Amino acid sequence: MTIASFGLIGLAPAEASSSGANDSYAQQQLSVPLDAAPNAAARKLLVIAHNAGDAPSTIAQAVSHHARVVEIDTVEADGQLRARHDVSPRSVNDVVNRSQTASVAWASAGTPGILLDLKTSGPATSELVAALIAAHPHTTVFISTPNHQMLDTLAASSPRALRLLSIGTADTLTTFLALPVDPSIQGVAVAAGLLDAPTVRTLHQKHLWIQAWTVDTMSRVDALAQLGVNGITTNSLPILSALQKNGI
Repeated sequence: MTIASFGLIGLAPAEASSSGANDSYAQQQLSVPLDAAPNAAARKLLVIAHNAGDAPSTIAQAVSHHARVVEIDTVEADGQLRARHDVSPRSVNDVVNRSQTASVAWASAGTPGILLDLKTSGPATSELVAALIAAHPHTTVFISTPNHQMLDTLAASSPRALRLLSIGTADTLTTFLALPVDPSIQGVAVAAGLLDAPTVRTLHQKHLWIQAWTVDTMSRVDALAQLGVNGITTNSLPILSALQKNGI
């Protein structure tokens, strides 16, 4: 199962740029040397730069390490999509004042692929996401959310995006595996610790793309690749560099 099998097309990366915003995720990017060499299976994975779109500094770091797909955590606040992991409990104004828009983050990355990890849901978010995707017709787009209804809505409004159901707990995964797959769900973004050989096999039998998060050592990347996952999301800059040809 490849990106091409989902009808997704990517372009060559463009130059990165910067704009003022909150660099709250900069500390999550890791420069720890690789603990293993990438195996043949790992060299076929789609590699996504985790949370890199949330701040100008992390976008610049990811692009300089040859990221081809950048993840932008996305929240709706005051009628805009902002690049931020969550809505601050203090105020919507705090979110707006201390984060860049998702549109600016997307343009700054200039990568062939973008993952929008949706942290809010509802009609306002889905409408804004559809408009943002429509404004970038030549970028390969991934959407991840734990909300089934959001994926169903976006299947109609943004059919070219690869839609991933985000799964972070064992109970959620068990429930998901026991049910028929909704056609709006094309894949899963799963916490890496939940994946083993039987689970990966079952997910592939359901014809689902498997994106494992968050994987920060090459030995673990190699192991997941051997299991048969399709991609990984990582904070590791050395992993981005080592697998720089992996992408779209």
